[in-house]
Amino acid sequence: MFQVLAQATSPDITAECKAFVFSGCRTLTGTLTAAINTINAVSVIIAILFLAVGGIKYITASGNKEKATEAKTLLTQVLIGLAIILGINIIISVFTNLIGSGAGIIIPSAPTAAAPSLT
Repeated sequence: MFQVLAQATSPDITAECKAFVFSGCRTLTGTLTAAINTINAVSVIIAILFLAVGGIKYITASGNKEKATEAKTLLTQVLIGLAIILGINIIISVFTNLIGSGAGIIIPSAPTAAAPSLT
């Protein structure tokens, strides 16, 4: 009975996690996917903040050509960065399809004690 219970509650070692939490990742692909998703989310948030800063700098330049050029440069760099961030998902998707997702690599976890058998 305990053996059946232990088997029923054991985690699925082939499941990949697609969330931002690394603790549930059991495969190398799942861990990398979670890391990339987290990095992308943080990068987009930072880019949006810099976009706002660039817009404020441009608005407050008030006719000063040097400050306006600085703000335009910042806005251009932020938009290029956003394009790269959003385009990296496509590149990763193509690369994953070329090498095959999963690749059968399982990240080992800490061993668990076996349930005692009463038979």
